[in-house]
Amino acid sequence: MHLKKLFFQNQFWNSYHLALPLLLTLLSACDVSVVESTTPLAGQNTSPAPTSTPIPLPLSDRFGIRMSNSWFDNSGACRIGRGDALYCWGKSIISGDGSGSVNWSFSPAVVSGLESNVSDVSVGQYDVCAIQAGALFCWGNNFMGETGVGSNDPITSPSQVVVTDVQFSSVKIGPSRQTCALTTLGALYCWGLNDNSMTNLGVGSTDTFVSTPMPVQDMDTDVTAFSVGKNAICAIKTGALYCWGSNEVGELGTDSGGFPLSTPTLVPTLDTGVTDLGINSGSFKDSGNSICAIKSGALYCLGQNDLGQLGDGTTTVVTAAEPHPFLNSNVTAIALGSVGGCAIMNSLVYCWGNYVNEANGVVDQNTFSGNMTPIPVTLPLDETFTEVQGNGFTFCARTLSQKEYCWGTNLGQALFTDSTTDSATDAMEAGPFD
Repeated sequence: MHLKKLFFQNQFWNSYHLALPLLLTLLSACDVSVVESTTPLAGQNTSPAPTSTPIPLPLSDRFGIRMSNSWFDNSGACRIGRGDALYCWGKSIISGDGSGSVNWSFSPAVVSGLESNVSDVSVGQYDVCAIQAGALFCWGNNFMGETGVGSNDPITSPSQVVVTDVQFSSVKIGPSRQTCALTTLGALYCWGLNDNSMTNLGVGSTDTFVSTPMPVQDMDTDVTAFSVGKNAICAIKTGALYCWGSNEVGELGTDSGGFPLSTPTLVPTLDTGVTDLGINSGSFKDSGNSICAIKSGALYCLGQNDLGQLGDGTTTVVTAAEPHPFLNSNVTAIALGSVGGCAIMNSLVYCWGNYVNEANGVVDQNTFSGNMTPIPVTLPLDETFTEVQGNGFTFCARTLSQKEYCWGTNLGQALFTDSTTDSATDAMEAGPFD
């Protein structure tokens, strides 16, 4: 069975500083729910509740989710199903139907033109990008040119992003309307919002937005992985970690006096042996990124830590990367969300942060106090976990046997279920997409 990569991106909450009191009120009044289904999603009019118990997903499908930081924002999901076809659902502006409306649609539909050979997908706040046989296609709101098609007009159906003599292998849309894609030859291109007062694409442009892909400076070869955060971008090149963008609290490991870094800058201590990375997708703070990377099997984190995002047991900003006090050996995967993260150590999944439930280690929006140190997630002990992906309040982990378990917010029916039962024992595999 062909194993496709699992993709998650979380949606940036544009108005969090205004809506936070209302959000907390809603969170305190909500019941944590587990949902189940054995059939494809049925159309509904309301958003399902969060899920606090991991749900096993079918082996035959891979998917990508763009979950909201709250119930006040866009949400949607896309999934690469059988035959490598792309299915999307949620807000119809990302469903490929060309309507441009924002009505909810919980019924997955194959995206026209992407019925086969899709290898990667990323779902942004109002946009989607997918790779088909090395060609990149994007569509959506495109307010800051984040679809890369040469304008900032809405794009209502998949349109090819053209870069001469280039084939793409992976793509990510960040929470702040920035998109980056990696070529098959290891070159990184970025485009979208380029607000030099905070964010910066690292492409040498001073324009407010860049509407076509531009090569990132000094990232024209040997890039193996990258991540697009709230207002910073990081990439691994020849085993070293480079970051650029907002550096307000020195979170990129370099003292720039609070000014953004306009070009990729080596993160001290992480100059060799880096194999994986993650950047937070935005917290309730206006400033500061949280960044973690795996170096020689140990987790290193730095950046904003006001809500325990780094899982080191403190709320102190970290400006110099050091081995994690708890996750310091045999770490193989890392994913950061809005106010915390998850990692795999010794084949087990651990999570931490402001919304992590101490009882079972999963993200739970009713658990505002959270845990500032890693908690093991309650998952089958007879499985070996190899990958964790997630952002915001939704995470998934994949096993060596290609099973996937998901937990967290189910906005947009991202977990492929259609009921809202509170019983964790009712969780079961979702139906495959044919």
